[in-house]
Amino acid sequence: MHKLHIQDDEGNTTVVPVTADTITIGRNDDNTIQLTERNVSRFHAKVYREENVLYVEDIRSSYGTRVNGIRITEPIPLKAQDTVQVGDYKIRYRQELAAGRPISSRQRTAPLDMSAGNVSDGTRLNLPEHAQALLHISAPGIDQEHPMRTTPIFIGSDSSNDCIVQHTDLADRHLQLRYEKRQFVLSDLTGNGVLVNGEPYRQVILSPGDDIAVGALHIQFMIGVSDASRWETEVLPVVGDYEDVESPPRQNKNLMVMIGVLVSAAILVAILFMTVFKSDDKPTPPQDREAIENNGDKNEGQVVEEDDNSAIAKDGDYLSQAKKNWADGNHDAARQALELASENPNTLKAAEELRQEFRLDEQVQELETLVSEGRFITALERELDIPDSSPVHARYVKARESARENAAQEYYDKAKLSLRDGDIRDAQRKLERIKEINAYSPYVRELGDRIDKKIKQRAAKQQRDEEQAKERDRKAREKRLREEAEKKLDSSSDTKKTDDKTKENKSGGDGSATDGMSVNELYRTARKLATKPGQRGAAIDILRKVVSRRPGHFRAHKTLGILYVQDGAYSKAEHHLKKALQIKDDPYIRGQLERIQR
Repeated sequence: MHKLHIQDDEGNTTVVPVTADTITIGRNDDNTIQLTERNVSRFHAKVYREENVLYVEDIRSSYGTRVNGIRITEPIPLKAQDTVQVGDYKIRYRQELAAGRPISSRQRTAPLDMSAGNVSDGTRLNLPEHAQALLHISAPGIDQEHPMRTTPIFIGSDSSNDCIVQHTDLADRHLQLRYEKRQFVLSDLTGNGVLVNGEPYRQVILSPGDDIAVGALHIQFMIGVSDASRWETEVLPVVGDYEDVESPPRQNKNLMVMIGVLVSAAILVAILFMTVFKSDDKPTPPQDREAIENNGDKNEGQVVEEDDNSAIAKDGDYLSQAKKNWADGNHDAARQALELASENPNTLKAAEELRQEFRLDEQVQELETLVSEGRFITALERELDIPDSSPVHARYVKARESARENAAQEYYDKAKLSLRDGDIRDAQRKLERIKEINAYSPYVRELGDRIDKKIKQRAAKQQRDEEQAKERDRKAREKRLREEAEKKLDSSSDTKKTDDKTKENKSGGDGSATDGMSVNELYRTARKLATKPGQRGAAIDILRKVVSRRPGHFRAHKTLGILYVQDGAYSKAEHHLKKALQIKDDPYIRGQLERIQR
């Protein structure tokens, strides 16, 4: 059986069985279901049945009809647990099994669909926090509560039950309540059935607030708290669909919903309604603002006629309404008005032009969104064909210009990072991209100067590196030559006897390691030896070779004078210092001579 559970904004619920093929919903008392709130149109929506499938359709209401939060523009088939929003009212659709239907074996063994995994029936399991329930049990002389933290639980008068209630109307093991497939399922274990909200069931899906009656004993089913508004916002959204088990109607708690006619007369009302609205199913065209919002005080008590002869407005009304709806951001309504205008030959061309404007407006909006999100390069790649005469052309030009300026800056910032990392080639590529965007951008010159400066710095560094490399090579070569000379000299000194060495030095050397050296090389070798312990004599011998080959060698005479002073040979020191002073005046040499002469 199809049922509609209608809930107002205060949480009060009324259950309406769908016994007619068509049910109309609205504020006018001619509807099958009359909803009295001001945000419900006089003729708001209709629910009709085709091949046992229930459909909902909006009847050009001012505030629209929503299914599961989405505004509908055409008939929508309803599924179990779908929610239809009509003004402040929530209408839940449930497809229920007939009362007293036997429970199949598949129902008895259906697995539990819990967050911890699938658990077969009969397995005890702790409930998740959102699923913990509370049973409030009342009867003459009885007022108790039983929390449900595990599943399943058994209810009866025997002490073996989880919920023990001593009452004459309750059998030893009367009821079972389990959490199965994200549903709370109540099963009668006596075979006699149980009343839920006044209707008999063998097995039923419970909803928060349901009243379970066993004789004079009443059990109210609650989840967590007894606040109906919290059940709606926090509990019901997590309860899923369980097609094999019946679901009871909710209790009527002073819901301000009036049923327009008795259920027995529903079919007759449906026939009358279909007769009135049969014509060619064209929707009522938009009137002035007060007429469109047909819930206003000005039209109170009036019914908007659905007759085409009195409803068709002059040419252009649809277009005006479409423009207004589009400007207000109600794009769906604007498109609907355009569809109506397209049916009129007088406005077909204008409707197509307006449709093109809407399409261009959406494209420009997408471009503006990209710019506002900082996706400038992506926005710049969106080139649109917007005619100069289009109302959105100025917005398009502004968005493109903003994207162009910001994209150039974005490329400039990225190029600076590339230069910092030494990637000149990448910076040059970004410079070319900026030129493509705007050749006159100030970033072109600024980035070009930065790149030129970086290139010059790199060239100068490369030249310095080359010069430093040459200098290192020269020093390494000189060092190698000195080391080779020292090795030859050391080898010669170690292999010759002292007397032979002296004789060879006096004769100018025959076969000495220093024979092949130039005067400057001999001098440098002597200076090196003079700093080594025990090698002063060898240094003096080499320096004597230097002055014998070049008598005017100033540094050789000066060094010999200093070495002789250190050895205490003052006459020899005086001789060489005077020779050096004759070659070049030197204050240090004069000072040494004065000390020797004193």
